Amino acid sequence: MDACTNARGQRAAIVLAGGEGTRLHSFTESVTGRPIPKQYCPISGTETTLQWTLRRVSLGIGRHSILAAVAAAHAEFYETQLTGIDERSLVVEPANRGTASAILHALLRLAKQTLDSAVAIFPCDHYVSDDCRFMSYVDLAFEYIQVFPQRVVLLGIKPRGPEVDYGWIEPGRPAVLGWSVFRDLLRVRRFHEKPPRAMAEELFRGGCLWNSLVLIGKTRTLLALMARALPDLYRSFSSVRPTLDTSLETEAIEFLYRNLPSADFSYGVLQKVFSSMVVLPVSGLEWSDLGTPGRLLAVLRRTGDALNRAAPELQTGFGGLQLRITSPDATESSLAGSTQPIAVRKRESRPQSRVHRS
Repeated sequence: MDACTNARGQRAAIVLAGGEGTRLHSFTESVTGRPIPKQYCPISGTETTLQWTLRRVSLGIGRHSILAAVAAAHAEFYETQLTGIDERSLVVEPANRGTASAILHALLRLAKQTLDSAVAIFPCDHYVSDDCRFMSYVDLAFEYIQVFPQRVVLLGIKPRGPEVDYGWIEPGRPAVLGWSVFRDLLRVRRFHEKPPRAMAEELFRGGCLWNSLVLIGKTRTLLALMARALPDLYRSFSSVRPTLDTSLETEAIEFLYRNLPSADFSYGVLQKVFSSMVVLPVSGLEWSDLGTPGRLLAVLRRTGDALNRAAPELQTGFGGLQLRITSPDATESSLAGSTQPIAVRKRESRPQSRVHRS
């Protein structure tokens, strides 16, 4: 079924938008005049990566069924950019306690409405060249978990190189035997989180996939996996569960987060419960996690608009360090003469400039 004509049905989404994006603060300052979280910085025209994500997700899931996990400290940004999201669909984190806490909070909120819902979880800082094609993979994953509700599907991107700053998925045997619409899905053999260069090259040669961290599963199944992988965190949320989606939620969550330890979803959950995961390989489009200056700049060469508002150093080099960007997956190591993160100097005046395209 084509996601762009999908009837959507009873599906939900969680968009993770609470990160600080500190590695890109120099860039966001050059564009907006102050360092702000990257997901709220205009990247193409007036659109931010958060708005990109919401537009993409809404191709397959109704806006009324999208939850956005945001940070309370970012209220000035999300209150203006999430105008299409109902206030009750905001899952506000009073402090940054990691992706596992944000996902668990949102899942428990969703479970308050219906425990049998199907949900897709999306980071908000990805570039995708073909939204309709990407969401068609999400649609297939939704169909799969209707048949196999005990499984969780991850979208794995067919890699273009041995990226060391991504997580990798090592696929195993087919998830479904025989010829079917689900023939491309594979069991997950293991995860490799940000491997060293030699390992990344081996994974690339071995047909492994980049982990997009876009996953699809039943709410009930995801909660069970989180309870198994992070039992202490899950028990911590038990005390506030009755207050979720009520007027008491904000105060209860603020009290809980005062002493809540941080927990990362990739390390804390995926690495522990991979036997319940399947991966759906994604191809035929360009994809990039915009987590580093190099990868962001590579994408900006395609979209261009933000470069025209930023300092000229963005186009020609940084203090004499020339950019060699050949794909959206370039990292800081793509800079000649340095392996250090890019630092963008803000200028008082910014003459009009054009983007050079090779």
